[in-house]
Amino acid sequence: MIHKRGYAMNGESCCECGASLREGEAVVEMWSRSLGKMVGKKHWNYKTCKNNLKIGDKEMNTYEIVEDNGGGLTLYVFDGGGNVIDGIYDLAYAQPGEYDQVRAGLATDPLAEIAGWDGHIDSPQDDYHRITNYDCGWVIVCNNGTLYPDAMGAAAQKYFFGQ
Repeated sequence: MIHKRGYAMNGESCCECGASLREGEAVVEMWSRSLGKMVGKKHWNYKTCKNNLKIGDKEMNTYEIVEDNGGGLTLYVFDGGGNVIDGIYDLAYAQPGEYDQVRAGLATDPLAEIAGWDGHIDSPQDDYHRITNYDCGWVIVCNNGTLYPDAMGAAAQKYFFGQ
């Protein structure tokens, strides 16, 4: 599955929560490599989606790992409102298969997990928009622990699977 930034058309709904999407609203388009076509759209902002992650009434921080077409691998942490609040660059230089060691911490509280890591991005919101503002050249390879192996390049495969 390949994830791209896109925009909603009139009458479309979120494939995760079923809510109507506003025409022109920024969305994540999900493309199937094997089918060669788009298979759904979902809310771009986690707070907008009815399926946003919560513990009781408290919205959780979430994370995405983005691979760019230059082999860069970057982790972004979002608050409950969909704002990027922290980021780590150069995951491609981590130990092969390192994700297995940090997966539980990222699932519980990604912000706390990465607090002691090297490579924090000075302006993570700006960096995220700089990368994802283009239609191509980047792909989400992990979204809150959901891996997308079909979309992964060599850097992501090394980080997640040690290959």
